[in-house]
Amino acid sequence: MAVQKYKKLSGEMEEYIRSRNLSGKLPGVRTLSALFSANKITVNKALRVLEEKGVVTIRGTGGTFVARPEKPGESGFSVGIIGLDETRISEALFSWLTQKREKLGCRFVGLYSNFKEKPELLARFPLDGYVFLGSYGSRKIFEYLHDHNIPVIGSTFFRFPWLNRITFDHEGGCRKLLRHLKSLGHRKIALLDWARPVQYRSYNAKLERVFREELGEDFEEDLIRLIPQEKWRDGDYMMKIFGSLMGKNDPPTCLAGPVPPFLEFSHMLRSEHIRIPQDISLAVIGCRHFCPPGFTALEAPMERLLSSAARLMARMLHSPGAAPERIATEMILRPGKSVADLTQRKRS
Repeated sequence: MAVQKYKKLSGEMEEYIRSRNLSGKLPGVRTLSALFSANKITVNKALRVLEEKGVVTIRGTGGTFVARPEKPGESGFSVGIIGLDETRISEALFSWLTQKREKLGCRFVGLYSNFKEKPELLARFPLDGYVFLGSYGSRKIFEYLHDHNIPVIGSTFFRFPWLNRITFDHEGGCRKLLRHLKSLGHRKIALLDWARPVQYRSYNAKLERVFREELGEDFEEDLIRLIPQEKWRDGDYMMKIFGSLMGKNDPPTCLAGPVPPFLEFSHMLRSEHIRIPQDISLAVIGCRHFCPPGFTALEAPMERLLSSAARLMARMLHSPGAAPERIATEMILRPGKSVADLTQRKRS
């Protein structure tokens, strides 16, 4: 007697789930129909068979979910990280994440592509969800993943009402850095930052507002310079920027900017016999793994961010109908010798 189509399909779907170690919410019936070349009625019947076997849980309009394993020591879920393109940082982070795998309850996988042109590729990886760091991700990607019921955590730049967002507390960290610099006697402080794409200009505007509020009457719009990405390595261009800042009647005593391009800028200054911090103080802002010893740094602790991402993804998988969250991870201020204590000079 021939096996009924939906029973045969249920076996294929179970093997598909097991072989890829899937968890969380499955794609919708329409997507499963296309994936297995079956009509929607057959797919629905197959899902009912899997529900009876305890392989999946059907939550009505909420979708179909892989039943959580009861065995101790299961590997949990798998999450793709997009936005770790620097090999040294990736190796350090994934080494740390491997050690924390049992505690976090998930496995992180690095994907080195932005997928902006072909977001459909993301649906083909055996992963339960994705985390897009920083300015990675796009409206097209987030909308595609949302439409296909694939959990996603993005940056705070896209205000979709359904998007779970995770980032660093750039505003709080920047205030912390400026207050530290002011306590050392710095009044005029310049910011050299990336000239970001239009959709991320709100970040530039946020930092300018923080500088304006924290520096008060010492704030000058001309001390905020946005540098195109291709210009950071242009020595002549960067030295012209520096010259225009230092040529002011009341020049800045400290420059703040992102690592790693700011470190290249520091090499340019030294090649011109400009001493740090005697002639100018430098403070760097960015990922902890980029910030070198000796520099005053506002560090972004990526480990803490990814720990929060793991907890948020677990909540999304277990409670898919929950309201979206926004998590802002605190940045760490690390004083260093690249910033001079001007109060000491005044006393001497």
